[in-house]
Amino acid sequence: MRVTVLGLGSMGSALAGALLDKGVETTVWNRSAGRAAPLVARGAREAATPLEAVEGRRRGDRLRPRLRRGAGGCWSP
Repeated sequence: MRVTVLGLGSMGSALAGALLDKGVETTVWNRSAGRAAPLVARGAREAATPLEAVEGRRRGDRLRPRLRRGAGGCWSP
């Protein structure tokens, strides 16, 4: 299983850490640089953009079809 976590605040960081603890292949992205470093040190892959984070996912995956470019270049549901 591969999981992507977008946003590494309190909940996102805890979720990504728990996934890594279980051996799940985890990709992370955060708007602010540097938040991913502790997770990357534990084995997560850091994506440069939200789109990069979800690239390569199957068409049936739930998140990617919901992402679209919003105001200011942000990705939003």
